[in-house]
Amino acid sequence: MKRSLLALLCTALIASSVHNTECSFEAIQSDLRSPEYVSDILGGNFDYFIQLLAHGKATNQSRSYTRSVVKLFSNLLKGTQWVNAYAFSDMLTQLPDLIKDHFVLYRTNIILRNAALADADTLDRFNASVSTLLYTKFNNEYDSFRRDPAAFLDEITYQIIEIAEEEVTIEQLRQNVIRFLETAIGKLVWSPKDEIKTWQSVKKIALQLANLMENNIIDDINDLDDLYWSLIHRYCFLLDINATEMPVSFYEEIQQDLIAQQPLLVTLEEQEEFIERKAECLVRVLARSKAKRAAFDRGILMAR
Repeated sequence: MKRSLLALLCTALIASSVHNTECSFEAIQSDLRSPEYVSDILGGNFDYFIQLLAHGKATNQSRSYTRSVVKLFSNLLKGTQWVNAYAFSDMLTQLPDLIKDHFVLYRTNIILRNAALADADTLDRFNASVSTLLYTKFNNEYDSFRRDPAAFLDEITYQIIEIAEEEVTIEQLRQNVIRFLETAIGKLVWSPKDEIKTWQSVKKIALQLANLMENNIIDDINDLDDLYWSLIHRYCFLLDINATEMPVSFYEEIQQDLIAQQPLLVTLEEQEEFIERKAECLVRVLARSKAKRAAFDRGILMAR
């Protein structure tokens, strides 16, 4: 029977004092059920999320546990109106080390022992794993097959199921992580008073998302591109609603940075050539917001 996350946490946290001993399971459970936690705290504080993942790593919990934690907080984030960009970035700093072991293809790597095949698409890799397994077993253990075909085939079937289970559970967790990130990025907020620090924050988050791909947590460049588009649009939203609060020098500094450095955020290859590029989208919004600020300075435009 499928166990709920709260049941998993109950048995795991109460029995362990590895992390945050002063914070009992009952306190976490109470806060997670509180509407005030969702509306007022979660968007600026990912401590419980990190603590539960850290506990999972320290106690060698399964992918199911980690997936349940990610899914829970993904759903909780849907109830928040905002996510503090700096708190989100701090969480991204810690996330890879806490979950990257779940994305290692332990069973597949034992069979393939070929980095090129291990990096292939899921279906191609599974096909190669099964083919290699069958060839190796029949080549090395043919006498066992002749003595007891049923037992021999049962063993192969069990190993194939193990490989399939690993592939499926990894992909399930990966998709939950991506949905969690999409939900959070779609609600990111920055203070216009931070001015250029907001742009630095955006570039840092972009690099942290790329680091998830380095750790195989994200394995498709298109998924990274989707997250980058979400980040671009969210930042453009900040520029739009705070256009008259940022000085002209702020817009000029970002424009110069785009020319001088070409950050990864805007240089990642687009999925489709015919759509507006991320750099073009950002440059367009910067120019429009800069014009609004210039008009505001001249008394032509009133602040919102």
